[in-house]
Amino acid sequence: MTTKTPVAFAQNIIALVWDFDKTLISEYMQTPIFKKFDVSAADFWEEVNGLAKHYQNLGVSVNPDTIYLNHF
Repeated sequence: MTTKTPVAFAQNIIALVWDFDKTLISEYMQTPIFKKFDVSAADFWEEVNGLAKHYQNLGVSVNPDTIYLNHF
């Protein structure tokens, strides 16, 4: 009798494609994500714009150009 090891994950992510400059779709890549999860783009970017100052007050240095990725 052979036993089969259970599979931890039935699906693998092969790749993640991220378009920063609207070359693959006609809008920024965040837009479909915002639509899918019913997130206000204006609210998201307002929060992101305050994050650098927030982290600075905590003594943490962040890259303001990519901090939005952490906020996702």
